[in-house]
Amino acid sequence: MEYWFNTTFNASTKFTPFRIVCGRDPPALYRFQDSPSTVAAVEDITLHNAMLDLLKSHLLLAQQRMKKFADNHKRELSFEIGEMVMLKLWPNRLKSLARCVNEKLISRFYGPFKVLESIGPMVLEAT
Repeated sequence: MEYWFNTTFNASTKFTPFRIVCGRDPPALYRFQDSPSTVAAVEDITLHNAMLDLLKSHLLLAQQRMKKFADNHKRELSFEIGEMVMLKLWPNRLKSLARCVNEKLISRFYGPFKVLESIGPMVLEAT
């Protein structure tokens, strides 16, 4: 599992974690033929290849399942230029906004603000 994680391309960094840490591509795991062998070590490696394939498929299924559940809490929004919107801020996370003794009582929505430009699509977490 560690090898799979370290050799899987990361969309945000555009590299694999192995390449980021070591500065080179990871060594390849060699695949052996499926034909029977008289040497027990070769048979063990062949079984290891099957286990790697099985682990990879299980990890991909788990990744898809986690993405599906994470996407259930998100919705797409689009705003038109000139539309008025409220901005949700968390004063307890942004210390520059916390000007009150009790931060829990500060309003979380600021605005309304006018949309000046649309940069790209926006995905909002449903609350």
